[in-house]
Amino acid sequence: MPGLRYPSEADWKHAIKTGIAGSLAVFLADLFHLPQGYWAAISAVIVMQSEFDATLKFGMTRMAGTAIGALVVIPFAETMHGNILAFGVAVFITVVICAALKLEESQRLGAATVALIMLIGHPEAPWLTAIYRFLEVSFGIVVSLLVTRFIWPANIRPRPADPTNTDA
Repeated sequence: MPGLRYPSEADWKHAIKTGIAGSLAVFLADLFHLPQGYWAAISAVIVMQSEFDATLKFGMTRMAGTAIGALVVIPFAETMHGNILAFGVAVFITVVICAALKLEESQRLGAATVALIMLIGHPEAPWLTAIYRFLEVSFGIVVSLLVTRFIWPANIRPRPADPTNTDA
């Protein structure tokens, strides 16, 4: 087991930013009356990285998988909610679509979305649950991106001067 180390300044900043993003996501989701706003917080925390580009990459991966899983599961959940064979087929289709679109990193997230919508009881119609799930996840990702961009941005560097610019 590796030894312990004292967290660096970057670790402290990342921890603070992650806490802010998660809290802000759930606060705003509640403010907008999203039914399961905790998915916004979970998404914000999961995709949060120290650098904006990395947060964007993880966020887009999560958003793509969630969108594909939500779209695929709707007809299955509407007609065969809780059916294990239908669930397996929906997961299979989701993974194949992600692969066909070269979104291999989104496959697990899409499959997890299928499971969350199809296997868990929800008071609203499955298509509405799918829409809310996508919106809540997307909301959390946007909050994480904003926090990463505007609170201690790690990878925003001044652009080098343009040597062809004669106005300077």
